[in-house]
Order: sequence, then structure tokens, then C-alpha cells
Amino acid sequence: MANTIAILAWGGFNFQGGYEAAGQKEWLSKCIKWGSDYFIGCHTAEYELIGQIGDGYDDHAYWGRPEDMTMARPAFKITSSAPGSDLAGETAAALAASAIYFRNQLDYAYAD
Repeated sequence: MANTIAILAWGGFNFQGGYEAAGQKEWLSKCIKWGSDYFIGCHTAEYELIGQIGDGYDDHAYWGRPEDMTMARPAFKITSSAPGSDLAGETAAALAASAIYFRNQLDYAYAD
């Protein structure tokens, strides 16, 4: 997901005119903000980042609606004692790209 947000943000920054011409710039901004808000919420402490919610095996074995899932939904996090530098780095890159995009949109409060 972090890669998706980073690519969307860079695409919006580099090809803003195309999104405007297609009438999709508002949707693009909403998508980038949704992902960025999610990542901000995943940063639950100074050295803690939630990396996954749910058990992939249980989740993928269930073919119903998410609203009807009753199995445990554990959260997996990276910390200084449970590292995940690849996840942390990609998430940081997504947030940085998002900040650049929103700064370009003159939304300084959100970019900062």
C-alpha cells in the first residue's frame, strides 16, 4: 500500500495537468490523503509502526463479506526489537511523497 500511495503522489506531482484535464485531481487528492492518514494512524509510538492487521491465512480462507468476519484480527507491528526497515522505509517514502504533493497543492497544514 505504501508503494501505491508513493506512486500516486509522484504521479499527481509530475502530471497534475493530466489529472486536472481528466477531472480527477480531487479524487487523486482524496486517495493520497486516505492512505497517508492510514499510515499516520499506524505510527502508534515513537519506535512503533503497525505493519499488518489480520492473519493472512485466516483472512484469505474466508470468502464472505469483511463485515461478517468473526475471526481474530491480530495486529503485527515493527519496533526496535522487531525490526522491519523495508516496511518503515517504504512508508516513510510514501509520507514524504504525499507531503510534497500536498505542499504543491498549497495545503501546507496537511503537508507538514
